[in-house]
Amino acid sequence: MSLTYSCDDCSGLNNFHNVSLEIKIDLYRFLISLWPIWGLFTPILMFILFMGYTMLLMFLPDGVLGTLIFWVLMISMATLSHLIPHDPESVLNVTL
Repeated sequence: MSLTYSCDDCSGLNNFHNVSLEIKIDLYRFLISLWPIWGLFTPILMFILFMGYTMLLMFLPDGVLGTLIFWVLMISMATLSHLIPHDPESVLNVTL
């Protein structure tokens, strides 16, 4: 009995590792890019935003209607994100 894992086509496993590496890199880049705006609150706010987007999917209906609502919400949030103040002084009212 062998406890080693072997497969004929392990390309799916390699793709999984590549995707997880990309997610880690993107998470780090997102953290670095938002740090000047939110400072120490950045990891907390990133977690809250991640959980909010994840839980949003639970409240949408199944099928085509849920898919359409999802994309309308995503596009509108991306569009409205330009209204968020993007300089640290206007966000925290602190001069750096």
